[in-house]
Amino acid sequence: MIENVPDARHHLRNPTLISGDDVGLPIHRRRYFETNWPLDIFALALRHEHRAQFDHGATTTESEYRDLMGCQWMSAVEARQAIPPAYTKLIGQQLLQHIRVAA
Repeated sequence: MIENVPDARHHLRNPTLISGDDVGLPIHRRRYFETNWPLDIFALALRHEHRAQFDHGATTTESEYRDLMGCQWMSAVEARQAIPPAYTKLIGQQLLQHIRVAA
């Protein structure tokens, strides 16, 4: 699996977009993922209203944004670079499902 930001998605092959509302987070943090198995975010998608703006230069403070991402233990600097744990959980669940079906 490869992850990248929206401006670099052209470097990925057939990427899947995951945003905060896809995993039940009240943020709008878009990231693109390339996998070597079919990634179906709509199987587990939870849509929520956004309560926070995009991380850099937005109206939400960095510590509030970090908390909304589910990364309370990180510093604000670390959280700026982080993939929210909810994204990892979604991708992990999809990979496990793919492995079970393939086995």
